[in-house]
Amino acid sequence: MAKRDWSKRMVAAGLWLLFSTIDIAAAAVDYDIVYVRQVRFGDETNTTWPEIFHPGLIDPGADLMLLHPDGSEEVLVDCTDCSVTDPVMSFDAQWVYYSLFHNMQPDQLNHQRGYLPYAGADIFRLNLNTREIEQLTFGEFTPNTGGGPWDESNPVNPGGGFNRLGYGILNLGPMPLPGNRLAFTSNRNGFIPTKPFTNPAMQLFTMDLDGENLDFIAPMNIGSALHPTILKDGRLIFSSYESQGLRDRRLWGLWSILPDGRDWKPVVSSMSAPEAFHFATQTSNGNIVVEAYYNLNNNGFGALYGLPSSVPEGTPRFHSPFPAENPSIDITYRTGPGIFRIPFTPWGYHAITPMTHHIDYAAPVGDDGERVGKFMSRKVRLTEVAMSYFESMSVPSKSK
Repeated sequence: MAKRDWSKRMVAAGLWLLFSTIDIAAAAVDYDIVYVRQVRFGDETNTTWPEIFHPGLIDPGADLMLLHPDGSEEVLVDCTDCSVTDPVMSFDAQWVYYSLFHNMQPDQLNHQRGYLPYAGADIFRLNLNTREIEQLTFGEFTPNTGGGPWDESNPVNPGGGFNRLGYGILNLGPMPLPGNRLAFTSNRNGFIPTKPFTNPAMQLFTMDLDGENLDFIAPMNIGSALHPTILKDGRLIFSSYESQGLRDRRLWGLWSILPDGRDWKPVVSSMSAPEAFHFATQTSNGNIVVEAYYNLNNNGFGALYGLPSSVPEGTPRFHSPFPAENPSIDITYRTGPGIFRIPFTPWGYHAITPMTHHIDYAAPVGDDGERVGKFMSRKVRLTEVAMSYFESMSVPSKSK
């Protein structure tokens, strides 16, 4: 493989673009940051990240990195054929959990099955003190053998007389839970999505860290589910493919569920096409942050929106089904600042990045003549300066 040119313009997970936008560069941090460094091919060639349209695709060579406060870096997992995604810290900050695509080279992808990898992806964790690496999943395949002839030992290329997926099992989106449990998504049941605008169908599971006591907690997710994220109150929030019936096939909403499968509720409903709500996190003041973006050719993902994790007693959690009766949300279109409204807006929903948008065209141009960019959020530790910004926006402004 040719030498990779990182050129100090690496593709990294987190909110660094957002932080620079709100001018907190002077705020020093005194802790390490774990992130993914992905190869960049210059200004004219796209890179491939896992997203709603293709959660099982990523360019080969994405490394797991450790950034120190003095600016020095360490490579924790060095990939050439493989790729790392979805890093998240344990509650005690001793371990980083991540998913590893074993081999993403072009000849290791099934071009007849959405370019999904033959070798699949598994979940690992790395001890930041000892650098010990433990593998937590092993490509387990659990199809419904009552619904067809499956070889549970081989989803890729079993012998004659068996059904086949033609690609490996993907175990993605690890999220540590209390009690030494882990939530994650997987296609191990062998489902295909309800509509062909994502692939494959990922579903929600929990298990002990040794792989025992596996629970399939959300059998209602027959479309797909991505990136469970735990909240302070113990709920998991996750993105759900909402393509049922005659609805637009590009819609994803944000839902919550308890780790044992109870109390399944909407958080941000997919009531406006063609937006997807994905990559959610929670700030230290309890607010939920979620990203909305356009699928497939997003070229930079989208915009961030915030909402309280709970509402005052007696307050409806959602506004009217009629858009005109919902509060306005600030946005900057390519023609300038504006507003938009969506049905069933959650109480307290507001724009965190009103200087940009989540729509299918380039980011708007700022006062300095440069495009302001689009943003991505995924399980990050925020500095106190950044937190003061989020907290100042936790109460939505009066509707326009």
